[in-house]
Amino acid sequence: MVLLFLILTLCYSILIFFEIKRFKTFFTPFNLFSFPYIVISIILYLLNSWNLFFYKVDLNGFLLNYLYIAFFYIGSIFFLILKDVFSLKNTFNCYKIIEKGHRKNSIINDALAFVNIIISIIIFFYIVKSILYIKGTYYITRQTMQEELSYGFIGHLTIFLLYYTNFLVLSKKEINFSKILILLTIILLLLNSTKYFLLIYIFSIYLSFYSGKFLRIRDLFLLFLFALISFVIIYFLYSYYLLENSKEEISEFLKFIFQHLLLYIISPIYNSSLILDLNLFINDYNKIFSGIVNIKEFILGSKNYVSGIVDIFIPFYKNYLGTSNVFGFIGDLLIKSNNYMFVFLMVIITSLISYLIFFLAIYTNSTSIKAFNNINLSVLLISFFSFWYGNLFFLEISFVFLVFGIFEITIKKAVQ
Repeated sequence: MVLLFLILTLCYSILIFFEIKRFKTFFTPFNLFSFPYIVISIILYLLNSWNLFFYKVDLNGFLLNYLYIAFFYIGSIFFLILKDVFSLKNTFNCYKIIEKGHRKNSIINDALAFVNIIISIIIFFYIVKSILYIKGTYYITRQTMQEELSYGFIGHLTIFLLYYTNFLVLSKKEINFSKILILLTIILLLLNSTKYFLLIYIFSIYLSFYSGKFLRIRDLFLLFLFALISFVIIYFLYSYYLLENSKEEISEFLKFIFQHLLLYIISPIYNSSLILDLNLFINDYNKIFSGIVNIKEFILGSKNYVSGIVDIFIPFYKNYLGTSNVFGFIGDLLIKSNNYMFVFLMVIITSLISYLIFFLAIYTNSTSIKAFNNINLSVLLISFFSFWYGNLFFLEISFVFLVFGIFEITIKKAVQ
């Protein structure tokens, strides 16, 4: 088992290196999907011998999940085939091509950026107005704010801002306005406590800002370190206030934060390794595609909505309270479907679609596609938490991309 794990880790590391050499950047679909899985799996494998966890990690289930990562590379192979079919040049410096795209059609890009600014301003002021006029609320609590911003029409508009601000940054227009809008969007996401959306947003904006530069793994490490330090500081202050215990020992409190962070980061892969051993299968495909199911229910008026959340909480620590119900991209598909072939197909389909978007972002002059690609890469980065592609969030982002992307392409064709 140890030998197989080491061989797979070595193979994945080689594939990541090949991706960097070919595309001149670390930030490719395979790298962002596999890298967190690999790092966390190594940590989990090492900690498994410490007698720290409530359950001993099932190595058979652990390695089976780990093996699925290899199939995500099929999309990269597909990219090479497309390159040969369309006789595209071998220099895969996508960021130079992106910069070239920005220099063309400047008048059209200015107009599209202006449209984005107007839409973003309307959305933001509508959200602010809705917050200020919360009916019957004299003292706005964190729970009230989360309910107002996370659900209904306002929740959908907040998600739309994720796309529009990425477009503005990539268009290289009104940079100061874009930075202000980004800061306000981050505040909104903090208020509605959508930590996953916040992570997706911050990383996608990072990619959009540095689209014209050579991005290395060091950049990802520094970004991760910055995000981790920020998270610890915010969590420390918030938790200290929440506990309302001024006599709390600092050492104990820091231990609590460390244990919570470990639970938060490692539990998805830890939980997914136990699915087979504990027979946790749900057998409900509706939970996988809850976004599509709920849209259908809304249209039909029956409103039998489905939650994509898994209601199985697994104890994490042996001598410390803490449970988790997240299973990662692969584990989420497996526990809900109880079908290994289905998981295999979904990994391949996600890989092919991701590399197609990546391919189009490199070789087309569409800012809309580039913005959507950065968001998709960010979704892949945090896929070790869950399967996001059946979620209403991603469907809404895709819808905005299609509408605005078609609008952009139509205008450019009309002008040319």
